[in-house]
Order: sequence, then C-alpha cells, then structure tokens
Amino acid sequence: QGSPAFFAQTLRKCILPFQSVQFAEFFLADVYTSLAKPISDLERSMCHLMFDPIMETEGATSFCGNKSWMLAWWLACPYVIRFIQCIWMFVDHRERVHLFNAVKYSTAFPVIFFSQLKYHLPEESWLHWCHLAWLTSVLVNSIYSFYWDVERDWELGIFASGGSITQNRLHFGTEKLYYSATLINALLRTSWTYKLSTHLRHNETTNFTVALLEVVRRFQWIFFRVETECRRVTTIQTKDHQLTGLMSDHSL
Repeated sequence: QGSPAFFAQTLRKCILPFQSVQFAEFFLADVYTSLAKPISDLERSMCHLMFDPIMETEGATSFCGNKSWMLAWWLACPYVIRFIQCIWMFVDHRERVHLFNAVKYSTAFPVIFFSQLKYHLPEESWLHWCHLAWLTSVLVNSIYSFYWDVERDWELGIFASGGSITQNRLHFGTEKLYYSATLINALLRTSWTYKLSTHLRHNETTNFTVALLEVVRRFQWIFFRVETECRRVTTIQTKDHQLTGLMSDHSL
C-alpha cells in the first residue's frame, strides 16, 4: 500500500474514530491536537470568504467573529477525536491507562470553553470569576499533559524514580539529551502564559511565534514517542520469540 493511500486511510479513521484504533491513527490525531489553532484559523478564513465580503477586525461580533462558537468547536475537534479514540481503546483492551489518557484530553475542553466564554460576558464577570476558572483549567491541562508526555508517551520514569531516567530507556546513550528534551517540553507547555499579557495577546507576531513553538514542541515529541513505540514493539517481539522457543523445546 502506497504512502498517500495509507495516509488517506489513516486520516479517514481519525475523522471517523468509532472503530479499533492502531498506532498510526492515534499518532496522527495527536499531531492534529497541536494544529488546533491553525485549523480554527482556517475555519475563520473560510467563513469570511463565504459569508463576509471584508475581513473584519479583532473583536468582530459577526457570524465569523470572535463570538462564534464554531471557533471553539474547531479548536476542540482534535481533542474530541483523541478522547473518543481513548475511550474506544479502553473498550477494546480494558486497560485503565486509556481512561486516564482520555481525562488528559478532556482537560482541554474547559480551557476552550472559558476562552470562548470571555466574548459573551461583561468584562466585570470575566475578571471576577471566569478568568480564574480559565487560569485553573489551563494549569491543570498543562501539568497533566506535561506529566503524560514524560511518563507515558516517552516512558522516561523521571517522576516514578524521583528524578532519574530509567536506565534501560537510554537508547540515545546520554541522559542530557532526555533531560534537555524534558525541560524544553515543560517550557513550551507553558507558552500559553503570553495570554496573561494584554499587550501581547493580540500581537500577530507573538501569536505566530507561539504557534511555531508548539510545532517545535510536537516535532520533538514525535521522535521520542516513535522511539517508545519501537521499543514496545521490540519487547513484545522478543517475548513472543522466547515463548516460541520454549514451546519448541517442550515439543521436542
């Protein structure tokens, strides 16, 4: 099967996640969570092209403006897909880790909801309680996601071992690389903090930079995640080979 056909098949399974999930499907869906903002921007651009003759400025209240809940939906869509995939994997394998993974993706929903709610509330209400709710949800999402990246997706064992990387995990041969990647991941997971500064929040250069940094973070994540999956597959194949050898010895 050619690469374009395989990609098209994997993409179709991501869009229609109500089926058995393999590594390629949830891997691609994970990448799309980092593209949630560009996807929502694409939706806004298409909306303006179809319904508005002129692109409206920041704070627009039209169907395609900031008050449109469609923006929130497109932001949430990649996380909805991953959430469904996790639930489906739990149904298939009955492993609780998939439920905890689903919880991780669900922590993105309050962030998106409160971010969108801001455009539907008076400024006093936003500052009084909604801003705190947004900040709390962002902190929960960032901390949970960072923990999952390091302990589950990369399986470094830093938290479980009290700060040391599991020795049999060092395929690149040096701890410094893994610690550096962990630090970079932690810093980029907190890139949302620029939104706390009003003079940066609507700055196009800042928005572009933060989106680019998320691409960098995901690009780094990909290498360690694929490495982890290769190690898992190798471990399973080794165990199967050993089991086959034992069965052959017994048959003799």
